[in-house]
Amino acid sequence: MRVLKHINVPDGRKRYCDARCYNARTSKCTCVCAGMNHGVGLRQARANTRLFLDCCVFLAQLEKSHEELSASEKGENNAP
Repeated sequence: MRVLKHINVPDGRKRYCDARCYNARTSKCTCVCAGMNHGVGLRQARANTRLFLDCCVFLAQLEKSHEELSASEKGENNAP
């Protein structure tokens, strides 16, 4: 069974998105994907997960750039 995504939750358990989710025939999703991959099949679930991770990387890079820009602006404002 392919695990597309997993996280460790604070109580020490692991939560997964795996074939029980992406091959599901019911409408209720209780896994870590929050419904993104529920019942869509492996191929679409992989594409969804890849897109989700790409967005996470982009947002992290954007946040870092914003922090660097803010730091440089503060440095310019403190110049004599």
